[in-house]
Amino acid sequence: MDKRISGRTEQLNLKVSPDFRKKLKLMAAKEDCLLIEVLEKSLELYQKNYKGSRPKKPQKKLSPYHLKGFECDNCGDEYYNKTAYSYAPKRTKKKLASHRFATKPPSTH
Repeated sequence: MDKRISGRTEQLNLKVSPDFRKKLKLMAAKEDCLLIEVLEKSLELYQKNYKGSRPKKPQKKLSPYHLKGFECDNCGDEYYNKTAYSYAPKRTKKKLASHRFATKPPSTH
């Protein structure tokens, strides 16, 4: 078969495991086709089934916390009448006291 007629003019060299090579050759022999035809059909089916993207992981929902005044334990920044967001589940006011924020009035600088 003339490569120019088939449209296959680019060379592609791959390193594969011996098991992969054996399976590919057996498939091509069973279907009575070229190795490249098995690979082309595999790519076509892959694109059809996966549409070129990975399945997206579900994103965690952010829970808002409305606090009158607090200081961040990590950076020390102070906030007053702000909303903080966390991936932690919604907490009650009682549980917020043990959260990572220390309540304190705003600074005046």
